[in-house]
Amino acid sequence: MRKICLAVILSILVMPLMANGTSEVSTEPQATAQFVGNAAADEAKTVNGTIGFWSSMAATSDAERALVEELSLEWANKHPDQKVEIQVIPGDAINQTMSKLLTAAAAGNAPDFAQVDSFWIGNFMDAGAIKPIDQFIPEGESDQFFDFTKKVTQRNGKQYALWAETDARLLYYRKDLISEAPRTWGDVIETALMVKEKNGIHGYLTPGKAEGLTNDSFLPYFWAQGGQLFDPDQDWKPVMGEGQNRDAMIKAFSFLEELIDTEAMPRDIAGMSHPQLLAEARADNVGMMITGSWVLPQMMSLIPDAESKWGYTSYPQEKADQYSNTNGGWAWVFFSEDDAKRKIAFDFVWDTAISKSAMSRRCAAYGYLPTRADVYEDDFYKNNVFFDFLKEELNNGNSRPPTSLYPTISTYIQEIGSEIIIGDMDPETAVDEIYKKSMAAWKEAQSRK
Repeated sequence: MRKICLAVILSILVMPLMANGTSEVSTEPQATAQFVGNAAADEAKTVNGTIGFWSSMAATSDAERALVEELSLEWANKHPDQKVEIQVIPGDAINQTMSKLLTAAAAGNAPDFAQVDSFWIGNFMDAGAIKPIDQFIPEGESDQFFDFTKKVTQRNGKQYALWAETDARLLYYRKDLISEAPRTWGDVIETALMVKEKNGIHGYLTPGKAEGLTNDSFLPYFWAQGGQLFDPDQDWKPVMGEGQNRDAMIKAFSFLEELIDTEAMPRDIAGMSHPQLLAEARADNVGMMITGSWVLPQMMSLIPDAESKWGYTSYPQEKADQYSNTNGGWAWVFFSEDDAKRKIAFDFVWDTAISKSAMSRRCAAYGYLPTRADVYEDDFYKNNVFFDFLKEELNNGNSRPPTSLYPTISTYIQEIGSEIIIGDMDPETAVDEIYKKSMAAWKEAQSRK
């Protein structure tokens, strides 16, 4: 009898502890910085992912964290027996994290899925590290994505990544000083010199260092001329030094050279990136500049009377009927060879970032541009003049080539392009030097295969 009573007493004492989670893990859906879903999920229904801090419960703003929690719990309630374990990418270690992911994949230790800079997708494809996801994509949904994204996320007829958000570059101009936005290169130089002479400020600025020199100040002009850096049908062989591509490259660099030689733009751009350009705009010290779509909200909040001072338009080109833009952003890739786990990871990403509803809510909260055309039909976007303009820019969009050789070639463009900026090399010599170095790098890479 005493044993029975003791057992009853112990059970009464232990039950509250179990209810409080001391001895039993809660199965209620949760969204934390470490995991999303059912904390007690079986290993077979648990996946792990490497995610940017901004896409997790470690996001900077209260509004962003609230949306992450909302979307995560919606997924968790649909999949009550599953769990996603999260490793957060620090904001100051993006390239290092991408490199570590490649190394981990080569050793068979990659996470089940990851959020990656679209700039890196080609590296993962070339390494054979990521797996196709066509079988999971709802019918017709791939058609909603802008073409420039599919040139990166698809290869040989298969889909390997989901591009979640993007941006664009624009020509911002002081509409209180400039009556009509310039459309051609000649217009830009004429307008820049006028603004400089009348107002004593920089006529024109563009990013002149690091990746900004390649991606913002060279590629859109090169692409508009029909230029191509690589031939994907020849195993991504560099072709920028051949025929029309060479001509296009010389023209793009010649525009940069003419801007500086005419003093429409200072040589100081060699040390400038987007933050420096914004600082010049805040100081009322520039008439026109090339910078990102994300800068407009910053200008509106930081510059008095910005709405009446600043306008925006498309990249100027050699001819008025030429258009091109460059687009970045983040995407999701899937490493797991286990179909069941890859499906769990896919569903999580789809429900929290890629579906029409998720992308619409997420891009609105973060100030991103959606990569799905149908999202622009939502009220938040279709009644907004800025988004109407940006949607057209995405139709002219281009992405950096999805090959692991691109970062190397971009470095050559930056190094040798800088020589043009400081006046130590002419465009033709620069193009031939870039091509020579690019071919050497490609041949070396081929020899390792």
